[in-house]
Amino acid sequence: MEGKNNKYEYGIENVHIWPIENENGQDIEYAKTPIRVLGAVTMKLSPIGDSSTIYADNSAYVTISANGGYEGEWESYQLPEEMETKILGIIKDNNGALIESSEAKQKNFGISFQFIGDQNNARVFGFYCSMSQRPSDEKTTKGESVEPTANVFTFKMMPRLKDKLVKAKLYEDRNPEAYAKFFDAPYEPVFTTPEA
Repeated sequence: MEGKNNKYEYGIENVHIWPIENENGQDIEYAKTPIRVLGAVTMKLSPIGDSSTIYADNSAYVTISANGGYEGEWESYQLPEEMETKILGIIKDNNGALIESSEAKQKNFGISFQFIGDQNNARVFGFYCSMSQRPSDEKTTKGESVEPTANVFTFKMMPRLKDKLVKAKLYEDRNPEAYAKFFDAPYEPVFTTPEA
């Protein structure tokens, strides 16, 4: 279904992290309930993958491109405890202290978020992500004004093994019903099966 095209897009909000609870070969199972992360500031996705041009007949014959997904950088003022324990592998002791170990096992996840367009808002789902490194942790002293610093998360959004899907983007006017339910569950594409 064709819809309105944006002249520009901006803003980032409604970030949800969907922990992958089970990975068995190519089959993965997302958590039923996402981790809602408030305080999103920026989201940047930089493509991974090279292209090469093959020359024949004295000209460029074909260009071959590889899609390895994206390198992601996301800034957020909030780092929920649930994300630390369910994604970053941090454990909680009997006193409630969060303990980071050099042997912590991080979990992969799906990520969904929303941005705004001048004509049409959009929601995005990354099917298979992993943290590239632990989030940065920077605090500054209080001066004449308070200037909080955001957490910086770097992650990879990779092709999902079973179907090579990287991300989905749904504009609000393409299917208002699917758009309204976008954050209810990890997004799975729906394709019409041709009749035999």
